[in-house]
Amino acid sequence: MEEHWNGLLAHPFSWDYDGSGLHEKAVKRFTKLLANSVETFELRILVKMLSLMTNVTTDYFDEVPEST
Repeated sequence: MEEHWNGLLAHPFSWDYDGSGLHEKAVKRFTKLLANSVETFELRILVKMLSLMTNVTTDYFDEVPEST
């Protein structure tokens, strides 16, 4: 199986996505979730989303447009 994979199917992977716009998308998704379904949020999901937003605002604040 491994020989088959390595001989026929395996190929180098070229990653070309630079992550541009990712932080803005995360902020938009979070604010949309808060606006539409805050009453039905499970606490564990809210905690995960708040952790992500803390990371974005701490480390990537300049990458998210102010209008977002």
